[in-house]
Amino acid sequence: MVFKSASGNDSYPVLTEAVDKNNESILIAIEINKSENGILVNNITSAYGKDENEWFIEQIKLGNLVYQDKKKPRMDKS
Repeated sequence: MVFKSASGNDSYPVLTEAVDKNNESILIAIEINKSENGILVNNITSAYGKDENEWFIEQIKLGNLVYQDKKKPRMDKS
């Protein structure tokens, strides 16, 4: 899933299929179209495990969901 950033900048939190050592879904924040020495890049600003389903539900309720791959449903992590 890809979300609009709550901060309103050109950053997008992306929920990946990967999990960390605690079996938490890895969320990656990507800043798009950042200029580095005159070159536009997509910059990963952070990556960390997130196991707060409430956060994802709240982002969807707020209308921040930009993309969801419906062909790959999220698997139960238990």
